[in-house]
Amino acid sequence: MDLTQEEYEQKRREVIAKFNKQFIENNYSTDAYTHKAVELLTRGVNPYEIIEHLVTANQELLKEFDKLIRNHTQPPIILKEDK
Repeated sequence: MDLTQEEYEQKRREVIAKFNKQFIENNYSTDAYTHKAVELLTRGVNPYEIIEHLVTANQELLKEFDKLIRNHTQPPIILKEDK
């Protein structure tokens, strides 16, 4: 979808308006997934493709966390409560 800058900004505002205001305030400027979803919706990408992208990205992130946990060699820190 080829849009002028003005058309793109108008469409982006329309897409953002469809979300819960609190969600956008909390996530749009800080969460890459939210920002990317808004961008893709603005460009007219099929919402199902966006869902697939987000699920795949989340699965990859979880795999990386799992690798990090498994490869972490530092012993756990155990805090004891003072009596």
